Amino acid sequence: MPLSSEIIKERLRMTFGSESQEVVAGKLNMSQGNVSKLLSGSQLPALDTLYSISEKYGVSVDWLLGISKQKKIQSADNLSSYSVAAEVITYIVQRGAKAQDDGSNKSISLEIGDPLLKALIKKSLVLSQTDSELYADWKKTKLSLFDDKALIWVGTWCSEQMSFLASEASTEADWLEVWKAAQKAENDYAEMMSDCVGPFGRG
Repeated sequence: MPLSSEIIKERLRMTFGSESQEVVAGKLNMSQGNVSKLLSGSQLPALDTLYSISEKYGVSVDWLLGISKQKKIQSADNLSSYSVAAEVITYIVQRGAKAQDDGSNKSISLEIGDPLLKALIKKSLVLSQTDSELYADWKKTKLSLFDDKALIWVGTWCSEQMSFLASEASTEADWLEVWKAAQKAENDYAEMMSDCVGPFGRG
C-alpha cells in the first residue's frame, strides 16, 4: 500500500495536538522549520524521526504511516509476546546491531555495537540474575531514565570523541550525558545529510 503524505500529515497533527512547533522541535531535537515542513506535508519524516516521534509520544510507527489503526505502541512490559520481541530485536538490528543466523535453525547471534545499550543490558542481566527486588528497583529508578531516549545510530559511536566519552562512563548519570552528546552528533549529521538518500535523508 503506497504511503499517503496526507494521512501522515494528519496523524502528525493528531500526535502533536496543541503543542507549539517550538515545543515539538525541542522534544524531537530538530529545528522548528523541519517541524513546520512535516506538519505542512512538504517533507515526509525520515526513519529516525519516525522512531523518535514514536518513542516521545507513545504512538506506533505503523499508525503514523497510515499502515495500521493501532495507535498506541505496546509497552516493554508486554515482551511475553513473540511479535513484540521480534519487533524490538529487529529495531535494534535496524539501528546497527549485527544479527547472524548459523543456518541450522538453532541460533541467531546478535552483536550489539552500541556501548550504552550494552552497558544497560549487562547491568540488567547481572541484577535480574542476582536479586529480583534490586532489579525491580533499578528498573524503576535508573533504567526508566532512558524511557524517552531514542537509540543512537551505531555509526555515531565510531567517532573518537564518542568512543572516549563512552569509555569514561560508569553510572547511569554518566550515560545520560553521553547520550545527549551522541544525540547532538547524530542530529548534526542528520541535518548535514538531510537531502541525501539513506537512514538520515529524506529518500
